[in-house]
Amino acid sequence: MPDRMLAISLALLVVTTTALGCAHDKVRSGATSRSDYTYELSPVARGKIAIEPGVAASEVESISPPSNEYVTLSAAECQCLAARHSMLGNLLDGEKNAVCCDDVKHCQKASHHALQRIKTAAAREARNKSSADALKLYFGLAEVEAGLDSIEATAVVIDDILAKAGEIKRNELQVPFDRTEFERQRMTLDSERTDLEAKRVTMNAQLHALLGPTSSPNAFFWPSDPLRPTTSPPDVETEVGYALATRPELIALRSLAADGTTPTDAIAELLGSTHGLLGLKAKFATLKISKALGGGSDCEPCARQNQLADLLRSREEQIAGDVRAAAFTVNARRRQASLAERQVASWDVRIAQLEELHTTGQASFLEIDAARIKRIEAQQAVVSAVTAWKRAEVELHQHEGALEAECRGL
Repeated sequence: MPDRMLAISLALLVVTTTALGCAHDKVRSGATSRSDYTYELSPVARGKIAIEPGVAASEVESISPPSNEYVTLSAAECQCLAARHSMLGNLLDGEKNAVCCDDVKHCQKASHHALQRIKTAAAREARNKSSADALKLYFGLAEVEAGLDSIEATAVVIDDILAKAGEIKRNELQVPFDRTEFERQRMTLDSERTDLEAKRVTMNAQLHALLGPTSSPNAFFWPSDPLRPTTSPPDVETEVGYALATRPELIALRSLAADGTTPTDAIAELLGSTHGLLGLKAKFATLKISKALGGGSDCEPCARQNQLADLLRSREEQIAGDVRAAAFTVNARRRQASLAERQVASWDVRIAQLEELHTTGQASFLEIDAARIKRIEAQQAVVSAVTAWKRAEVELHQHEGALEAECRGL
């Protein structure tokens, strides 16, 4: 007892001395807390953000891409490589193997098996998301590469216009023509090309990270699949039924709910992953000890089963809603692609009309070339619409859990 009292006295002395020291330092320095400190800033009238001159005056150098090497990549390869190399998916599968069943006490084996099912579903969900992320980048890259081609084609037309304008000036012909308008368009194209090249570098880096090591780590991916639209729109309720049957998360939840004997602590772990305040009782060691000694009640197992049923029902409703929205978006993107194709056809007709009028002097080369530029822009709009359509389909298949399922075993 004297030793215990001595230890307590020493502890109190240390705490008191520390507190007094802190108080003494505060009084001596006259310091205040950060929340009490007031910064004094000078008032000013609103002005304009200044840009230092010099950028436009200097010669702007073109930026060379970091790689001129391409490697071919199909959509199926992109999808399944991402599923196989999913960082989170591999970590979750490794977590399943971290605890062997032989190392678990007999009374905990049921919980161990339940948690293994949960981790398996979580790993598949992670692989499904990795596949979706990679495919969205894949179709985004296709749009960027097509955009670079579109810019190059437009630049050729504008350069031809400027060349013709120079010839007209040399021949001293009087044709109403604003050369500066096309020069500005040419500079805008160069700016857009620089932006797309930066996007290409970023998206390739992100895709390399998702697909894992390749034989050409610095090469650009070339999306080899043609942008082929699907022939028929998705049937919404069929897609919902497929999602409810194949989504890994729902399969695991149904398995645990149908079992009826899933251990309480396993359900608590699952609920805890959903929200930090769920499953708390199972984490309180004192309550566990009290229950083991005969105290407390047996209400928890029934409550946990009810929570599990509620979670399953809620996730089914949420996933069904996500699938319906995604299917609607796919159909909307499909219509946008169709309308974009009609615009291209309309410009084809207009260009043919102008070329015919040009033979009789009723249309100038400027009108024809301007229409050609519009036609190139319309064709790029088709590419953007179709790639948006393909990304919407990826989103739909992600909600269904289909992307990981299609690659399983490959």
